Amino acid sequence: MFSGFENKAWLVPFFGFALLLDIFDGSVARALNKKTKIGAFLDPLGDKILIIPIATYSLIKDYKWLLLLLILPEILSLLRIIHYKMRNKIIDANIFGKTKMVLESVALGIIILNWPFSPPKFSVILLSLAVGFGFFSFLFPWLNFSKNNAKSL
Repeated sequence: MFSGFENKAWLVPFFGFALLLDIFDGSVARALNKKTKIGAFLDPLGDKILIIPIATYSLIKDYKWLLLLLILPEILSLLRIIHYKMRNKIIDANIFGKTKMVLESVALGIIILNWPFSPPKFSVILLSLAVGFGFFSFLFPWLNFSKNNAKSL
């Protein structure tokens, strides 16, 4: 995308496949009772690797403010994940984070389908909503006032 390659025929299936893997990886791990420390660390990292490059490419020109607001909670979340990982703990995913990921995925899917043109306004609205859910997701452990959010592995 950054090199000016304008054939999106490879990008749409790649993004769709990555989203399918993201949707089912946690469900499969829970169903097979194969939840691991490394999986709990890699899943949110994989989400960021999937979302941030496409968001950066598609928003950098016209929506720098939105890109910054999207990336900030991701960086904070990653730092929190690393912090808890070093203490051998994980923070369970919450509804805010899951909703954020769905909103980002739908918005970025629309952006990819519309690419190489500017992001449609509907996508910008969805991403703006995702920003709010991203901040709530990050703040949720403190808003909940529950010590049970961070679990030892």
